[in-house]
Amino acid sequence: MALIESEIFRTNLKYGFSQDQLIVETHFNAVIELVVGDQGHSLYAHAAILRRCSPGLYRLTKKTENGIIRLPDDKLIVVDNFLTWAYYDRITPSMHASADSLDALIDLCIFAERVSADDLRDSIMEVLSQIQGSITMIPVETCTYVWARTLYTSPLRRFLKDWWKKYGRMDQVTQELLERIPDLAAWLLRSFMKDRQPQAQMDTSEIGPSQIAGVKKSKDKWSRRISGTPHST
Repeated sequence: MALIESEIFRTNLKYGFSQDQLIVETHFNAVIELVVGDQGHSLYAHAAILRRCSPGLYRLTKKTENGIIRLPDDKLIVVDNFLTWAYYDRITPSMHASADSLDALIDLCIFAERVSADDLRDSIMEVLSQIQGSITMIPVETCTYVWARTLYTSPLRRFLKDWWKKYGRMDQVTQELLERIPDLAAWLLRSFMKDRQPQAQMDTSEIGPSQIAGVKKSKDKWSRRISGTPHST
């Protein structure tokens, strides 16, 4: 945060207005206060920076009369990481490309989507694609968190779907996933079944009748699970 404040001071000198001046006559050069989280921590940014990096936040600056934007539901570290990117065009070094950074990257990506910071979102998606193969597991809680905070077209949702399809297994599609995110669970089951169908057909010439019947029975069971058709009695 000290880096951000130093950058604001440097930019204030460049534009010719004092460090403690919250709003100047030219709105484009205004310093905006971002009040973040339920504790009300303050961060500062120029409207010019927000205009370039985040149309969503910039629209809010035009609605405020006192130069304050309140973000009570956001995390301080997320907004601070956003400003680090906005001023220095890089994701903070603490969020290096590793599976350990997954939660932080997801939080920042969700924020970027919400405030229309498309360049930041795209940068995060590039990092996620780099670490995809090193992620050992994506919990149901993470998927639920993302689904509750993103739109249907979110690239973050597509990333999670792609990871599950590449690295997940059918037996990991748990009852919890079916209950919390039924559309994701159904999509995964359909994808798993589709991927396994050619293999099952190719192997039928080498297995006995009882094994063929077992494959069909398993397929029927998953079909009922997706469609909601009850077991016959």
